[in-house]
Amino acid sequence: MKSEKEPEDGFPGWGETAEKGRMGEKVGNETVGRGEMNCLTGRDGGLTLTRQGRVSLAFWVGRESGGMERPIPIFNIPNLLTLLRLVSLPGIILLARAGFPVAACGLFVAGMVSDCFDGYLARRWGQCTPLGLYLDPAVDKIVILTLFYELAQAGSVDWAVAHLFLARELLLSAVRATAGVQGRIVGANWMGKTKAALQSILIGWGMLLPVWGVSPGHWLRGMLSGAAWLVVVLSWISLGIFLYWNRSLFAGEDRS
Repeated sequence: MKSEKEPEDGFPGWGETAEKGRMGEKVGNETVGRGEMNCLTGRDGGLTLTRQGRVSLAFWVGRESGGMERPIPIFNIPNLLTLLRLVSLPGIILLARAGFPVAACGLFVAGMVSDCFDGYLARRWGQCTPLGLYLDPAVDKIVILTLFYELAQAGSVDWAVAHLFLARELLLSAVRATAGVQGRIVGANWMGKTKAALQSILIGWGMLLPVWGVSPGHWLRGMLSGAAWLVVVLSWISLGIFLYWNRSLFAGEDRS
């Protein structure tokens, strides 16, 4: 039997939403996480975190003067910035293969800069949406992993580096899917953001190797290969820490 505050979608505690969604703050019996979880802004915008830690996909940017709720448009500026990063990927690949590495690198850097702003704008303007919540990290993975395979194809990094990055992201996606089945969202943290930043530096470095005219045995290529392996090791260590932090997902613990 449903309680008075339980909505039709089955999420309990609809009426007891988070007043804030900043990292580490207690909301009912839950501690709000990081990254995308910053979209949990309570009644006046973004996601709604209930007392039991369940996430209600009620996306509103507030109420009109007459008390009517105003829905957030799916194709808002933050989401369009995310989609532009995805659309730019074929252009980056074509420019690099056509012998324009500086232009390809510039387009890639522009996309990464936009990634710094889309989440901020979504939170600032109260435009967090289900599409943006999942599309933003997915696009980041698609762009970065694809370009690592391009670097491997060009002989700038080992194929194993690209494979291990892919395996890590697939495993991480499985963890987040497990959380989703339980009605919970596992956001990004500072380790994931640092990993992405290091990967972006490696990609830019690899793209510009033809500009410097380095030969296959040049020390710059050797440094890039060694740095790539170091980031692989660090990324898997961070994944282990991430799994430990979220071990309750696999223990069947009741966090209500």
